Amino acid sequence: AFDNILTRGYWNSAHMAGCCARLGKMDMAAALAAECLANRSGFSVSVRMAKEAFANPAEAEYLAEGMRLAGLPE
Repeated sequence: AFDNILTRGYWNSAHMAGCCARLGKMDMAAALAAECLANRSGFSVSVRMAKEAFANPAEAEYLAEGMRLAGLPE
């Protein structure tokens, strides 16, 4: 689904970076993390995650951990 996004915003890049890191695609994860930071230089995993409503806290932490694995700042 992410591949079909015409204009990728910083949050899409961050989310994709986390997914790629979880899949072991670290080169792609790093590139997407860099893209996220280029679009939002002050991006923070913890700040962004605090803005999202997740029904399951474990899923939120899983995503956050993936974004950290991709190299995005806490």
